[in-house]
Amino acid sequence: MTRTPFLLTALAALLAFGGCTVHHKSSASASASASYRAGGSGDARSESREPRERPEPAVRTPEDSSPRTAEPRERPPAKLVVVRRPPELGRRQPKQPEPEPAPQPEPEEEEPIFGSPVASDGTFEGNIYFLPENTQKLPDLTKLEPVGTVYASKLDIAPRSFDQGFPGISDRFEWFAIRYTARVVIDEGGKYGFRINSDDGAKLFIDGRLVIDNDGQHAPQSKSGKIDLEPGVHEFVIEYFQGPRYQIALQLFVTPPGGAEQIFSLE
Repeated sequence: MTRTPFLLTALAALLAFGGCTVHHKSSASASASASYRAGGSGDARSESREPRERPEPAVRTPEDSSPRTAEPRERPPAKLVVVRRPPELGRRQPKQPEPEPAPQPEPEEEEPIFGSPVASDGTFEGNIYFLPENTQKLPDLTKLEPVGTVYASKLDIAPRSFDQGFPGISDRFEWFAIRYTARVVIDEGGKYGFRINSDDGAKLFIDGRLVIDNDGQHAPQSKSGKIDLEPGVHEFVIEYFQGPRYQIALQLFVTPPGGAEQIFSLE
């Protein structure tokens, strides 16, 4: 028995997996032929094919250029972090009472410099006049129309800065004049001395007589005068004007017979 048919059968089975067809002429019968196809009948048909397993992908690392299978990464175990609140934050602190606000002093009303607009007995009555700029001397105030009136028991305005005007009357603080008048009772007769300190000009009249002339634009300066007065009522007039801003002064002093100098006051 020859081995040729057996070898042909084995070769046909191998080629069947590759999808090829083999034709062989046997020496026993030249006209007979055998065909073998993948999936045909015979021994090759009885063979079962098992699914092939896919190889795991190869991983190359810079250190090792040779392929290797990827290994599953292990995740680190989760850590539990406990945040503890400081004791002082966890406790509710008692609310401290708010301190009472400090009492605020009431704003003091600024006292008018040249007198109050409120009339009262026993005071000088002062009529206010507006003057044109660059006035150098006191004009005849009896020919001007007053814009307001103030009342003062004494004239004691020491040299100072002035920009408040006349509350309730006008905010004018330069180029104005005031004419104060009062009926004064003299109890003791004799020679009286008077002094005016002013910035700018001022004059003193008693019973129509000029006693002191301190007129003109100037810094604070004083002038004095004397007059004999009989007991009784006498008419006093003090005229004053303020030129350019800001310095002012108006003080009237008296030296009674046998006495010391003092501010002339009707109080």
